Amino acid sequence: MTAVLRDFRVALRQWRRQPGVALTIIFTLSLAIAAVTATFAVAWAVLWRPLPAPAPERLVWIQAQSKGEAGQSSPGAFAAYESGARTLEAVAAVRSVSGVVADEHGTDRLRGALVSSALIELLGVRPETGRAFSDADHEPGAARTVMISRAMWIARYAGDPAVIGRSITLNGNDATIIGVLPGSASSLVADAEWWSPIFLTAKDRANIGPRYLDIIGRVAGTASPEAVRAELASIGSALALKQDDGSPLDVAVTPLMRHLTGSYAPSLELLLAAVLALVLIAATNVAVLMVTRWQERSAEFAVRTSIGASRAQLLRQLLVEAGTLTTAACAVGLVMAMWLTDLLRVVLPPDIPRLADARVDLVAAGFAGLVAATVTFLVGVAPAVRGSAISLQEALRQGAAGVIGSDRLRGAFVAVQVAVAVMMTVAAVLLSQSAQALATAPRGYDARGVFTTSVTLPFANYRDGSAIADVVDRIIADVSTIPGAVAVTASSQLPFAGGSAGADLALQEEAFTEGVDRQVRVRLVAPGYLKTLGGRLLEGREISANEGAATPPVVIVNRTLARRLTPNGSPLGRAVKFNVPVFNGADGKKVWTVIGVADDSWDRGPREAVEPEVMLPLAQTPSEVFFWISRELHLAVRTTGSPATLAAPIRSAIARIDP
Repeated sequence: MTAVLRDFRVALRQWRRQPGVALTIIFTLSLAIAAVTATFAVAWAVLWRPLPAPAPERLVWIQAQSKGEAGQSSPGAFAAYESGARTLEAVAAVRSVSGVVADEHGTDRLRGALVSSALIELLGVRPETGRAFSDADHEPGAARTVMISRAMWIARYAGDPAVIGRSITLNGNDATIIGVLPGSASSLVADAEWWSPIFLTAKDRANIGPRYLDIIGRVAGTASPEAVRAELASIGSALALKQDDGSPLDVAVTPLMRHLTGSYAPSLELLLAAVLALVLIAATNVAVLMVTRWQERSAEFAVRTSIGASRAQLLRQLLVEAGTLTTAACAVGLVMAMWLTDLLRVVLPPDIPRLADARVDLVAAGFAGLVAATVTFLVGVAPAVRGSAISLQEALRQGAAGVIGSDRLRGAFVAVQVAVAVMMTVAAVLLSQSAQALATAPRGYDARGVFTTSVTLPFANYRDGSAIADVVDRIIADVSTIPGAVAVTASSQLPFAGGSAGADLALQEEAFTEGVDRQVRVRLVAPGYLKTLGGRLLEGREISANEGAATPPVVIVNRTLARRLTPNGSPLGRAVKFNVPVFNGADGKKVWTVIGVADDSWDRGPREAVEPEVMLPLAQTPSEVFFWISRELHLAVRTTGSPATLAAPIRSAIARIDP
């Protein structure tokens, strides 16, 4: 230990003689260590940190699988799994919704989740204060109760324990706060500010049609996800769950951790690999600098060797010199990594699960230490071995020839650096080409100059379609008067914003035969939808303000659906029907007429095939369909100025109509 301390003091004297070199090395390595530590902190929090639940490896996410694509399940399927699955210890349902919360602090639209009675116990969630839901809270007709997130408790109620028992208005109904969820709850299921019981009636539990529930299960005993999938598929077959083309509906069972992180894992792992490559480049740069510096000191090493210093002593001193710099770089890098991690939480997509939990903790600090040790080896061991092996005769030859002569070790470092740099350059070119292809790919809409926002209409005040259509018309009329707003519309789904409701559709004279897939996306739109979103009308006309409950039902179809309906002609003026009773009227004879054909909209990106789609006027939409979309509508406003300037006046306009 005494020898190491002596070498440390010698190292400090050496670096004080060349402060510029020392500061350059520390700055270079600290930047690299900060970048890789911050990136690892994000990857650790999102991808690898165990879920905050008892035995998280036994939690699975259960989805209906149609045409190879996994999605939500019907309440009938959930009821069958709940009562019949033996490979599941427990099963629970979740429906993510938006809710209008009103209390003495104001009115806000907050994301929420409707959950079944088993969820709290299944996840092992314990309230920070108050109580969890009981079976009585889930009985139809029971008084509405709600649990709020810890974030909402702190931000809205300043962490006041007296919030328990307080009454708020949730979607127009009175609700009582009974508990505060821990911060870990959102990372397990949904990024929600509040949870409330879901009420499934006997009719709901028999419904195997619309699929709008997420299902979570805890695997029983030693059963595997494959065994769970096989059993649930058998239950689905007995229940006659079918895909849109009439074939049996499959089921997908995925470990919860993989479900939460699967779509983000490749991007984060690629980012971490790229940053590690940058660390390697930085380390090789420093290593070349160290080799050159120690070559300059070859005469010193030779003289010390000649007066009795062993090679081990020289090697130890050189390693201490390198370790002194990398330790300083690691300390500085950790401080910089804390700031950089905060920056990554801001710039990365906010929907990445558990991103808010990313921080430089002990695991990230340990990873930084491992990186620093590896860098010490790269920049210290190999050059030190080379530097400590110089003899007096070799030192004299180098002194005569100059120290910038040929050196195999330095050449090897340069070769590694060049190889990594070329690899990253090729990757950057490929990524740039992909970005350019995505930027120029056809979309079917134009988002430039468009401001969007979402509105959730409380069920207590907007129970039927006519009330919803009326308030949407009033909002559009008021927002249209805002200076700079040149076009305003509303819809159930904006472009590139995920899935939407669906139904089977065919020409009036066609039969809905078994085995024929006639599924289409159903988008509910207000007048001016295509004009506002920059869509292109290929034939016919847009939906107008004259379309209403008292006028003949009309639809617009996209190009893909038009080709399917009439491969050799135009669908304009043709009558179509739905295979869902709510669209067919009380007598089952309602006929919808095609009035327009719109160009395709690549709502799922250019790599995915465009789905057949039909657009219905909001004013002619059956009331039940608004339940499918949780009465959540999206407002779009095209402006001649900056869209950001519309936020305040639009909020004021909506508040004037219904605060």
